[in-house]
Amino acid sequence: MNSPSVLTPNPLLEPLLVIAAPNPRLRVKSSPVLLVDDDCRLLMDRMLDLVRAQNALGLAAVQIGADKRVVVVNVGVGDQAPVPRFLVNPEIIRRSRQRVISEESCLSIPGYVGLIQRSNEVTVRFLDYHGRPADLQASGLLAVCIQHEIDHLDGRLFTDHLSLTQRLSRRWEEFRFRRDARQSQAGHRQKRAPVIN
Repeated sequence: MNSPSVLTPNPLLEPLLVIAAPNPRLRVKSSPVLLVDDDCRLLMDRMLDLVRAQNALGLAAVQIGADKRVVVVNVGVGDQAPVPRFLVNPEIIRRSRQRVISEESCLSIPGYVGLIQRSNEVTVRFLDYHGRPADLQASGLLAVCIQHEIDHLDGRLFTDHLSLTQRLSRRWEEFRFRRDARQSQAGHRQKRAPVIN
């Protein structure tokens, strides 16, 4: 008699959860992908689904706990609808000297927006969805998004690019939030019964 086969769960089919800062995994440089295979394509498809579900512009594999140099961006150029782009082992091979300041946010740092200065144009070299080598010249929002996601692969967050003033302002906001929360909790605990004479 044959024993029943045991089904092992496929980690690629488990729900994707975004890792939030200050999780130390976000500070580790991601490992290169050696082969763009069906598992890698499934990962990219699921990342794109998450990007769309969150109404985001991009996602790096490290943000969902995958130690792979994989990025998905879903950005339209000009008035065009968003176009999904899959970048495996991306590297920026050229940056323009022209800089642009734009608002950035991140799924791994919910609720925070910062003004970040980046190159307005980049050329990025990568493997595409099918593992073919490709180059992409990007400008504007697409260039900013690609730089943001590649930063994740190198263990950097957009908050690392904040000016000293912005970092101090953010710390002050966090301090005030924690202080107000403590005071609110203390106020609830200190309610006493009225004294009757």
